[in-house]
Amino acid sequence: MLGATVAMLAAVGCAEDGVYIEVVADDLTDVELFVVRRGCDSQDTGGAMNPGANCRDGLQPEGFDGKVMGPIFIREQDEGEVWRVRVENGSAWFRFGLDPKFALQRVVVVGYNGASAVKAASLTQIDLDSSRKVIVELDEVVDWQSPTDEPSGKLALKRWGNGRCIGVREGIDAFFIVTEGDADCDGMRGQECDPLAFLVDRPIGTPCLSSEPGRCSVGSTACSETMMDPTASNTCLPGMYELDPDVCASCDGDPELYDCIAPVILDGTPKIECSFYYEPEGNDRSCLPGTLGARHPRITRVGFPGFCPSEFGIAAPMRPFDGFALTYTDPAWASVTLERIDGGALDCVKVLWSPVVVDGQQITPEGGQLLFWSTGDLVAPAHVIPVDIAFEPGCEQQEPTCRLVTP
Repeated sequence: MLGATVAMLAAVGCAEDGVYIEVVADDLTDVELFVVRRGCDSQDTGGAMNPGANCRDGLQPEGFDGKVMGPIFIREQDEGEVWRVRVENGSAWFRFGLDPKFALQRVVVVGYNGASAVKAASLTQIDLDSSRKVIVELDEVVDWQSPTDEPSGKLALKRWGNGRCIGVREGIDAFFIVTEGDADCDGMRGQECDPLAFLVDRPIGTPCLSSEPGRCSVGSTACSETMMDPTASNTCLPGMYELDPDVCASCDGDPELYDCIAPVILDGTPKIECSFYYEPEGNDRSCLPGTLGARHPRITRVGFPGFCPSEFGIAAPMRPFDGFALTYTDPAWASVTLERIDGGALDCVKVLWSPVVVDGQQITPEGGQLLFWSTGDLVAPAHVIPVDIAFEPGCEQQEPTCRLVTP
């Protein structure tokens, strides 16, 4: 701590003992000081989820999408204390009642015209031993708006947290002066996911079931500072694949999540039932062109004239949520592919299959279960539904079919 509180004076002159900073501010209304007490250290990065966070990892202010590398300093002011004075007679005065041999390691001076910060100065190692008064003149500044801003020839300022935290950038160099106990000025004392990032969600990555916002999905555990009831304990951020509410009701909290999810989905409705045909004789299991079995079915809804989701994909039922694709191959039975029919307005998802080769021979397809994911025109309570695929011999029996069957 400094030897004494800074006295903020609006009168010209050095009438009392101490050392003074005079800020020349002819065209300003107010001047504020940010004075460094010490550098950021481990006591400022001990968030509940980040015991190993490091001040050298940078800081992410409000409105920035990433951290900015640069020194982080803890400001001298106590929490809620603002060192800001009105300008009178063209100057703003600050008195430091301390030993004149004390050197201020870093000070940022900000000049305001009303509520707007329009001028500033960044001062380092102000030696108060040589003079009882330091005169400061300010330069024009610009707003620092993103991590990639590199102002040429001007200081850029980033102020947030009701003015409690400030960032300064000049060219590629940047530094921050922040509040002790809340270095990112987000008000999350003791509940930080990242003590050096303003209101963030930090994914942890363990799969979990989420019922937010009002829908069931497989999401990922995270530490959240943005939930309505923020907490530093694990929350489950929603995933992009929507499931039937029965999945969340049945499997929430199950330690073997995927083992629980798969049978609940596969036993549910609606579902897609696909029947394909193959050639039982010879080396080629695919039906020859021109036969009924060689045609490619579209997914159709029973009793409904059209079905055309905007996005779709298929995946294995056990661990599908690492990503769906348009093609799935199981070396035990077949390769299944989904295609959009160009220009199709109704029933626009086409389903194809092709045999797989093992040891140089096409194997006989046996069928199996997949999951189908879609968004768009699917009238169902969930967007991930099972696909039952069956194969029968005989390419001349009838055309293949894929039907979306609802309860």
